[in-house]
Amino acid sequence: MRKTLEELLHVSVSVKQITGKSSLPRYLTSGYAFFDVCIASTHFIAVEMRTDRTDIRKLKHAFKKYEDAYSCRVCLCITDMTSIRRDAMIRAGIPFIAPPAQIYLPFLGTILLDKFPRITSTVTDKMSPTEQLLFLYLIYHNESFLKSQLAENLGVTRAAVTKVTEALLNKKLIIQKKRGKEVSVSLSGAPHDCYERAKEWLISPIKKKVFCIDKTECDRFLLAGESALSSISMLSPPPMVIRACSERDIRSMNLSTVGDDRWIDNDDYLMLEIWKYDPTKLSDSDTIDLLSLNLSLLSEEDERVRGELETLMEGYRWQ
Repeated sequence: MRKTLEELLHVSVSVKQITGKSSLPRYLTSGYAFFDVCIASTHFIAVEMRTDRTDIRKLKHAFKKYEDAYSCRVCLCITDMTSIRRDAMIRAGIPFIAPPAQIYLPFLGTILLDKFPRITSTVTDKMSPTEQLLFLYLIYHNESFLKSQLAENLGVTRAAVTKVTEALLNKKLIIQKKRGKEVSVSLSGAPHDCYERAKEWLISPIKKKVFCIDKTECDRFLLAGESALSSISMLSPPPMVIRACSERDIRSMNLSTVGDDRWIDNDDYLMLEIWKYDPTKLSDSDTIDLLSLNLSLLSEEDERVRGELETLMEGYRWQ
């Protein structure tokens, strides 16, 4: 960042990293770096982050929180800027520095050259649903499994297990060992370490949300969303019950669902999250598993929800 500013503005720049605890919630600080920047007599805070796991709405929300927390000018230092992201941030009025040649600081100056960092997608592709299901299963059990065992336990084909284990091997999240004529699979490190390394590839398990009038028929499904969170934390239950199921469940039970609840003249209904993988494969209770719950609520901006999730994740006992 300092090099970019000095090369483009031709001035001396002071950059000092801010350390220590912040009053900001963890979801606005985790994985980010904060810097105190001074150019001539202009002082501001720069927040270094990646934007491949967010969108412009979340970015606007975060930017406002940073301004309120530091009570001064703030800019975002974006390490993976693209032309689409740049244009969206300018329209939103969010100042930024994006190496190697992008500066949008309305309070100081603007230089926008069509030079962007090369973003590769070899092992940074998001996980497929089956890949994530298998990875989280290994996280929870933290032991070695034969590929045939994984196929049986997860209800998928051996071919699918072979395909996703190759993807996880490329990401260096698992290791494989020959065991007789078969191959065993295990994590490449401690569960918490593997999960932290995998964060950039993990996805929300939710494919879509619908509303189901057959409320009693859905009691077999696991509590999800804020309903699940409220059952394991201090959060108040949401007005409407939320449960999770797979597409196979919807088809096999022939449930009556609609995508919009505004025209349902009946209070006895609930929201169904239709998942990309079977939620029951990772849970041994009446709620969805904690890690999938956290991933399903990543875009939630309600600070009460984010706060309870952070407390649960911080207190989670990794094996």
